[in-house]
Amino acid sequence: MMKRLSVFDLFLLAILVSGMLRPFSFLGDPGLGWHLRNGELIMLSAEVPSIDPFLHPSAGAWVNTQWLADVLFARILAAGGEGLLYVTTLFGALVILSLLYDAVRRAKGVGPGGALVASILISLCIFAQWITRPVLLSFFLFFSVWALVRPLTFPDARRPGMMLTALLPALFALWANLHPGFALGWVLLGIAWSTVLFARYFEDRKGALLGWLTLQIPLCVLATLLNPSGITLHQTIFGLLTDEKFQNLNIEWLSPDIRIGFFAPFYLILLTCIVAGAWGKTSSNLNRQSMSWFDWGVLLFFAFIALVSRRYIPFFGIVAALPLALVFTPPL
Repeated sequence: MMKRLSVFDLFLLAILVSGMLRPFSFLGDPGLGWHLRNGELIMLSAEVPSIDPFLHPSAGAWVNTQWLADVLFARILAAGGEGLLYVTTLFGALVILSLLYDAVRRAKGVGPGGALVASILISLCIFAQWITRPVLLSFFLFFSVWALVRPLTFPDARRPGMMLTALLPALFALWANLHPGFALGWVLLGIAWSTVLFARYFEDRKGALLGWLTLQIPLCVLATLLNPSGITLHQTIFGLLTDEKFQNLNIEWLSPDIRIGFFAPFYLILLTCIVAGAWGKTSSNLNRQSMSWFDWGVLLFFAFIALVSRRYIPFFGIVAALPLALVFTPPL
């Protein structure tokens, strides 16, 4: 006897179909060819170039900030062509949305209906910018750090074991070789540390995790130095973030235009969170048992930077999933 499809099964099927029928290809990013060729050159030479192979040598030294992701994409292309690269990208979307649904559904105060509605809205927010490029790997690692750190920000959290203590720096070491988005992971740790400190001194709560987070932050920062360029990687990344010419080079760094329907899901989620936040004092779901100070902190920070640059919208979608699910869960 066949198992009946659950609501979540139908949700994943809808995501799969929409990915196959979307009006533009996952492989449509104009920079994808550059990443693939760079990955091929690294595999052929067995070294990470310090000079951009596509520019004249007089251009000087160059920091390859996404070399490992380029190699990964080039290997997938070599193994199965563009078809496998496309399927892998679609499968990646299904995996991260499934993990996000599961994490939100397990959170206190979230019902299945709320988790489903939130997942659909977040999928529209994230899926619209889901294009084959190294930043996709940042989405996975960002979610991983968020999912690992968030439970530690509640007053009843237990001190993590050795496995988690070692896992976070390892994730950051990997992240630093895949994509510059590891700096957003630092933001998550910083907000977690700040909110735990606040709870300890202003709400008179036990702060056993404060020392653990204080140790983890420098370990995770030092772990990102394990890359071919060392600290030069960090200098390059922060130099580009403050370079006005670079920020205006690509439209993905511009703020999301509210007049463009492409960004409608983002603004809908943002408006829902604003209204819910203003109404939160009378809601039995949006309370301190369900939402920690960390949840509010990351929501506000990533809402702000997503308004500044559309590039950060998927990261906002990840941290907005929980409050959105709480809003759409009927109060008990």
